[in-house]
Amino acid sequence: MKNIIKTTLAAVAMISIAASCSDLSSLEERLDTLENKVAALETQVSALNSNIEALQALTSGSSINSVSLTDDVYTITLSNGEVITLDQGEVGAAQAPIMSIDSEGYWMADYGDGNGSVYILDADGNKVNSKGDTGTTPVIGVDSEGYWTVDYGDGNGAQRLLDSTGAYVSALNEGSSSSRSYFSDVEYDETSGYLTLTLMNGEVITVPVCSDFYCEVLDIYGTQQFEYGMSKTYTLSTLGVASTMVSCPAGWDAHVVDNELTIIAPSAATTTTATKTVLADTRTEVSLLALSANGLGAITKVEVEVLDGAVTVNPQAVVTPTASTETTITFTVQLSDITGWYYMAVRASETAPTADEMKASGTAGGSDRTVTITDLKSGVAYIIYVLPVNDDVDGEVTASAEISTVAKEYSTYYEAYEDGADIEIAGFVVNKDTYGEATLVESATSITDDSGSDMIYFVNSGVTLSYSRSAAFGQLIVIGNSMTTKSDFEINNQLRPSQQVTETANSKVFFLNMNVDFTPCAENYCFALYYNSTAYHAAFDDCLIEYPSKNIIYNSSASRSFEYFRMYNCDIALPSSPGQFLNASSATTVYGEFDFQNNIFYGASSSTVTNLRLMQGTAITVTSLILSHNTFVNVASDTSLMFYVGTCNSTTITNNLLWEVTAPTVNFGFLRCYTTFPTSGTVQDNRVYPAPTTNCFAIHGNTNSVSFTPYEAIATCAADPFTGGTFDYTNHIFVTGSDYSDYGATRD
Repeated sequence: MKNIIKTTLAAVAMISIAASCSDLSSLEERLDTLENKVAALETQVSALNSNIEALQALTSGSSINSVSLTDDVYTITLSNGEVITLDQGEVGAAQAPIMSIDSEGYWMADYGDGNGSVYILDADGNKVNSKGDTGTTPVIGVDSEGYWTVDYGDGNGAQRLLDSTGAYVSALNEGSSSSRSYFSDVEYDETSGYLTLTLMNGEVITVPVCSDFYCEVLDIYGTQQFEYGMSKTYTLSTLGVASTMVSCPAGWDAHVVDNELTIIAPSAATTTTATKTVLADTRTEVSLLALSANGLGAITKVEVEVLDGAVTVNPQAVVTPTASTETTITFTVQLSDITGWYYMAVRASETAPTADEMKASGTAGGSDRTVTITDLKSGVAYIIYVLPVNDDVDGEVTASAEISTVAKEYSTYYEAYEDGADIEIAGFVVNKDTYGEATLVESATSITDDSGSDMIYFVNSGVTLSYSRSAAFGQLIVIGNSMTTKSDFEINNQLRPSQQVTETANSKVFFLNMNVDFTPCAENYCFALYYNSTAYHAAFDDCLIEYPSKNIIYNSSASRSFEYFRMYNCDIALPSSPGQFLNASSATTVYGEFDFQNNIFYGASSSTVTNLRLMQGTAITVTSLILSHNTFVNVASDTSLMFYVGTCNSTTITNNLLWEVTAPTVNFGFLRCYTTFPTSGTVQDNRVYPAPTTNCFAIHGNTNSVSFTPYEAIATCAADPFTGGTFDYTNHIFVTGSDYSDYGATRD
């Protein structure tokens, strides 16, 4: 046992740090203020503190039950059931201390200064113990000036770490681009049954891996609460345990019988003499030491607390997804104060289940706390929900982090849809479970009044699907079937979505991977909301939109509006005199979210379009307007700007790029409000080229109109942003050079 502790003393678990730190070499080039550099270290600090906690776990006396390797990350299950991970990742430019523990249990740190590991000292100059009742878990941080700090939990707060010379240790490592790994080597030898870790400071840690030895106390998540004199019994999950010993604080009792740990709280007080009363500990730990036949040990600590009043039944759960395949997800669950539990995998796009739904449709959990759910759909994001129960008392429905099944390689969108996979359209998720049967369009087809109410089409490459319907519809979803080539959708008649006739929650018009041509439409405008409802959804994603000279959407009703309108990743070809995208007339309509991201608007010819109006309605209210990473080539507004509305409550206008072959002769820009300007939002990092000869507004009037922060006026590019990139007007390819890669839209 002594040997086990000795060989595990200096292990450090580098948890998930590689992904967060692999780009730190370029971080210093991007962050030019101390505050930003310190903020950028927050993830690294969190990982470092996880390392310290894992180090204490490995030095607690537990051996290792199993080791697995996935994508260069070792997942280690200790013999007490605790799971940690080791990642041989780079720390990066910030010289994070490599923590270790000496043979007597005192914390040490290697600062990478060539002096090796030195003791870390508390405020009184004493070594810091890691073990036993007085053991401390140091919490590492970075202060506002960029120095490493440590908090020992002694009430003195965070103090700066000192290196071997007594100097403060910088977390920024100015002037150096070198990086440090936590480990020079991590090796698991299945034949010998040892995990060997070599730290960069030369320390070698060898830990036995014993797959036939395991002892975990189930359902001890959180502090276990007792009334005075109360007894509680916990199930043990064991393998190869020869004997057990239990250590209790004053006044408590505990014993193990038939794979069950029983803990008994003290009475209010115990007496040792007629005159001296010794109060029992009311909040402390019960420790269970399990021993194998060959002397290996696993220690599990149960946090316990005795209350003066009655204990409230409080079933709790923590859910952690751990792995996935194309059709399965594995998760672990920690439970407390339960007599049973239920679990369920639900698509992340769907509503969380209620407790009643969990009990009616979920799966009843058993004694295993690692569970694999099967028969899931490939490439789908799921959330695992767990309901802990104690007889007739339900705990809260607890959600895991989102985890996706491994995506299959599909040759077409229709194949993916038929297989049950999720297809995302501008943030909306479409799948067969929700939307049902779809139509594969393999030859030229026209949508007519006989085509049904809720329609979903997949259009083969080289095939045109035309719209000649006059009747209203509930849902129209059109997806280009090829993964590499857009298909054609020709609009001959007005689109008339109606909430009245749809069988789904919202009337929807979605396009993905299509050439959407509005120009053939014979009516005065191309798109009408056809029934009183504020729940309409529309989305265009990865489309080429042929924009007409007439208005695309017209809505004069205060009772009809979009809850969501989104346009992502689209190319919009504009005529010289484009119509308005949405004309709301004088209606006092309240709209929800209008969201334009990563689109390229360009004039069909190389002359400047000077009157683009994407939204017109001086009496309407827009709840949220998002305009981010869009490129406008030879496109500008008139003096009323692109969005001219009555009121806009909140807006995000960021990283947009306006490029004009001829500078507009009138004021131009993005948002103007007739009545009330936004009171919240983010407006920054927008650029125009060349320097305008008139005002170019992100929001009309700039800071004279708004007072929220951050707000930055549109700045002029110092040089042509397409220099070093691609500016191909013939093929409508517009890619900024590296100096301006953060502005405008991007294309693969």
